[in-house]
Amino acid sequence: MEENRRIRKQRAALLPDALARFDAREPSAWQQGRASLLLMEKRQRGFVYDRILELLPRAVEGDGTEARAELVRIGRIIEIAGRFEEEDPRAWQAARKALQALGPEGVDAASVRLIMKLTTQDADRLLFVQEELLALGAGAVRHLVLALRTAGVKASVKERITDVLARSGAVARPALLGLFEEPTTRAGRYYAAKTLGRMGDPGALEALADAERTEADPLVRCVMIDAMARIGGPAAEKAAIRALGSEDLSVVKFGAKALVTLEAAGGVVALVDALERTRGERAEDVQREILRALRLLTGLPGGADPAWWRERIVK
Repeated sequence: MEENRRIRKQRAALLPDALARFDAREPSAWQQGRASLLLMEKRQRGFVYDRILELLPRAVEGDGTEARAELVRIGRIIEIAGRFEEEDPRAWQAARKALQALGPEGVDAASVRLIMKLTTQDADRLLFVQEELLALGAGAVRHLVLALRTAGVKASVKERITDVLARSGAVARPALLGLFEEPTTRAGRYYAAKTLGRMGDPGALEALADAERTEADPLVRCVMIDAMARIGGPAAEKAAIRALGSEDLSVVKFGAKALVTLEAAGGVVALVDALERTRGERAEDVQREILRALRLLTGLPGGADPAWWRERIVK
């Protein structure tokens, strides 16, 4: 383990060392840096190598001051980001602060490294990483939201990202709402709705309602309904009542649960209609949820006969 860590550190130092050569005044140093970068193996290059290749032709020219400065800055960012390999979380905090001081590119690097740390199974470290991501502010939001829609990110990590974004507040709202405009990204819409529900952000209610009306995936729609119920308001009640008319039983169930959360007595008639439509063994769980909602919203101890309810509450 220790040997592997030592080798990773050695490899990580190759790229920033080569980039540091562009801080010299002598063109020969620039040429040496360029040669080193072009000869590097793929595993030594890092995620910004494409940008480095774009800058190299200008950097070796006499008027390439800006290109060389950017290469040096990239090298500095890579060098600092390497500190996230340390076991001590205090090193991560120091790296985050140093990268943050380097501007947006540094924040990008810190965000990516900290998101990778969300896989930890240590509760104290997890809390520390989440706090560090929050300290990056809006700069981390873009990467957190991108991770929500990325297929290769584990569901457990996405749940932890949801926690961070929910604590970020309204600053995360625009990026989350943007996921509703990506019809092919089911996971993104699912976690966006889940996060907005945890935030309880009234400013997201209208967009959530619009997205729910056209959502084809039942699971995503259920999460949207639950999110609106957590936020509250007339739009949430309308969505819950609309859900009771769905052909998907899970959506009907979430509609009934939402009406209870909202304490929406205006949905009682729709609940009776849903009770009448849901028949058979597959619907037993949904019927129980509908009956629970009817009893809590009306205070009446009625059974599963829709006619009984109609006689007493439908005028």
